[in-house]
Amino acid sequence: MDQLFVGYLQDPAPENFLALRTALMETVGFDPYSRDLSQAEHLFLADRFQEAEQELRQKIRPNHLLSPGAHLKLALVYQRLGRAAEMERERAIAIRCLEGILSTGDGTLERPYQVTRTSDEYDVLAASDLTWSSQTLRQVGGRRIDVVKTREGREICFDVTDIFLLLKRRL
Repeated sequence: MDQLFVGYLQDPAPENFLALRTALMETVGFDPYSRDLSQAEHLFLADRFQEAEQELRQKIRPNHLLSPGAHLKLALVYQRLGRAAEMERERAIAIRCLEGILSTGDGTLERPYQVTRTSDEYDVLAASDLTWSSQTLRQVGGRRIDVVKTREGREICFDVTDIFLLLKRRL
């Protein structure tokens, strides 16, 4: 997994992102609905940045490895700690993760973005300066697609089929 991650960061081709995404989703213990960063968020809000850093570093893998938002949270922690080099590294990783998601489609029903977590959907919206309004799960040709409507009047589509299949196998 580490080699695939570093490989993607060095060569952010769509096929490298998809290979990493597949490997991540096949990782034992991967949970696309985990809430294991909530403690780090509480620590950050309490200005306990050193502890927030430790919590994020421990919990980012595997569940949030490709999550732009998780890496941005870690970048903010490093900013508050005055660690500019680490902040820039995590910010760059967040951008690569977002670019990877965006490389998987165009957000239409025909070519939805592929995410590893539903929280990635909100990261894409935030990066696009769009605000969530409502969400519908649709079945299209055997695929499960989250159709997110925004306050700005757009529809952005995300393929969550793999997430559903992963959860189904675990039940």
